[in-house]
Amino acid sequence: MAGVTTRLLPLLAGLLGIGICHAELHFQIAPERHPRPDHLPLDRALEKLAELRRAGRTEAATLSFRSGLYSLDAVIGPELAGEGLSFESADPESEFPCLSSGTLVSNWTLEDGMWTTVLADEPSGLFVGAKRCQRARTPNEGYWRIGKSGPDRRTSFTWKEDTIPPVRDLAHLDLVFLHDWSISRIPVASLDPATRTLTTKYPVGPQAAHYKIDHYEPHPRFFLEGSRDFLDAPGEWHYDQASKTLRYMPRPGEDPESLRIMAAGRSPALVLRGTESKPLKNVRFSAISFSYAGWLPPGGRYAAGQASFHEDGTSHTRTPVPCAVEADFCEDLTFAFCRFGDSTGGGLWIRRQCHDVRIESCTFHTLGANGLMIGEAMERESVTSGVTGETGTITGCGERYFGSV
Repeated sequence: MAGVTTRLLPLLAGLLGIGICHAELHFQIAPERHPRPDHLPLDRALEKLAELRRAGRTEAATLSFRSGLYSLDAVIGPELAGEGLSFESADPESEFPCLSSGTLVSNWTLEDGMWTTVLADEPSGLFVGAKRCQRARTPNEGYWRIGKSGPDRRTSFTWKEDTIPPVRDLAHLDLVFLHDWSISRIPVASLDPATRTLTTKYPVGPQAAHYKIDHYEPHPRFFLEGSRDFLDAPGEWHYDQASKTLRYMPRPGEDPESLRIMAAGRSPALVLRGTESKPLKNVRFSAISFSYAGWLPPGGRYAAGQASFHEDGTSHTRTPVPCAVEADFCEDLTFAFCRFGDSTGGGLWIRRQCHDVRIESCTFHTLGANGLMIGEAMERESVTSGVTGETGTITGCGERYFGSV
């Protein structure tokens, strides 16, 4: 590619999905599941662009996407961006191209009214036909209230009669405990029906004293999640880690052959990262959807203070749930008409020392944690500034990690 001349450009455009006009590189991108002869898959386009950059080509580049689903788990730095980099929809009036770290789930079989399939990794969430599905829980609606907190007020409590049903599958059982304005998600160590005592694997809540089980009220709310015994309502799912089996109870009228079914992946799906001495500059996203990213807490322990900032149990330091897209040391960064949603983590984090960032007519929806974050919680030296936004919407945040914003 280092010896490319302008006389070869028509041939390159036709054979490689790459063109150059007005001193700009242009890549035409199509989904792997729906290839086109004059287009490249996303991973190959990024490889080609990297080859051109290594050969000394620094001019601005545009990646133009056809509608469809694209797998993405990438870090973009100054070396790849060159003098500028744009991600845009080739069909802005059609369905937005969807960049995702999630997994398209297929090969379903019907078994006792459930859809079942094999999935290599535990999903952080499931989306069927763009609808978020509930991990199997009890009660199906609302909450229960504890009977009495245990002696240490952190790792056990009794439950009231006629609440927790018999549970055989303890391997995947989680407690979702509601504090005053945040929650804890903690694996359950044991259930003792004789004494109606639930014991957790880790302490409930952050380390501060006001997160003890009964600090805010004597009978706080909770529900349980993750056991196969709770898979009893349409729209619920369960994943068995030992057998790698995913089960889903379909809603009326759903057909796995006609719906896009996505297992949420890991966040972030895309990292935009410069350095203090060499920021990432002039990057633009237009009419792109970032979806089906997600996050699972290490060890299963999530103890939040507020706004998804949580502790891992080893210190008082709190970090937020990751977002689908995160940016550090960026300048002249634009997101226009983009969508951040259908994910179990957050949406967009303009984090460390970013300047001149525009968020225009973007939509944030159906997110497990925070929608849009700007700056860092405690950083005072690498401050982000000059972030502007207009005519966007933020709805449906905190759908998994309650208390997010």
